[in-house]
Amino acid sequence: MPPPERTPESAQLQARNDLLDRIMAVATSDSRILAVLDYGSTSEGRGNAWSDIDLAILIRPDAWDEFSASWRQWLESCGPVLLGFISFVGHPWAVIATDAAPVRVDLHLYGGAPDHDLVTALREWPNSPTSVEAMLLFDRDNALAEHVAPMIGRSLAPMDLGETFASVSAHFWYYAHRAWSKLQRDSDWGTRWNLTFIVTGNLCALLRLESGAIDRWTASDAADGIESAVSPQHLAQLQRCIPSPDAESLAPALRASAELGAEVCASIASRTGQSRPEDLARVMIRLLD
Repeated sequence: MPPPERTPESAQLQARNDLLDRIMAVATSDSRILAVLDYGSTSEGRGNAWSDIDLAILIRPDAWDEFSASWRQWLESCGPVLLGFISFVGHPWAVIATDAAPVRVDLHLYGGAPDHDLVTALREWPNSPTSVEAMLLFDRDNALAEHVAPMIGRSLAPMDLGETFASVSAHFWYYAHRAWSKLQRDSDWGTRWNLTFIVTGNLCALLRLESGAIDRWTASDAADGIESAVSPQHLAQLQRCIPSPDAESLAPALRASAELGAEVCASIASRTGQSRPEDLARVMIRLLD
């Protein structure tokens, strides 16, 4: 069977934009909705054809119960909902069919429990929009522009680099040991999951700290764009940290992770004068010989 035909990027971008237009047309004509804000990559100028649509919707308090109970039906008026559920973060997530490939739509509803106060929440959002207009798509009462304005172009780097390094390095070595323990129990998939998800995630974060690629630290996965964030040498080392399907590749990949982690931790510590879990690093590399 031939591989499925890839959706052209231009067609996908048009389908995504058309879906957003339909959502906004429905939202602006719904008197229960006071405001719609884009809290995703599009508001920061990074969106593309494959981006999801992230919208915060402010509901009139007296309409909260009705809207929050019928959000899926509301989305159905914008397009065929292939999947709609309350995510692990407690917000509605959906996948909506388009003329091209389906598009993910994430909603965060404000106006009732537990999210009464959108204005206060804005101060904590990990977003840095390019303009008020890019984020504030609709504001029925013209009440939110002054609260969005301070977010424009703000840094999303960690506030305390020392505290961040201490936390990330501790998590890296803790889960490296956990992955090794799974390996000793012959739990191939337990090892694989801890290594490829948690250990590698923290390793990417360490590499970002070392290279200074931390502008979007609070808003994106550490692995996102890692190809252009670190040196070619470190990227080649990172490739060796990913195991192949064979169980025999798990131990070498974990050792490569430990060696790269030790190198990066030492580099950051020498530059900042901070301590690091040096003793545990030596023990882990020895255990993986």
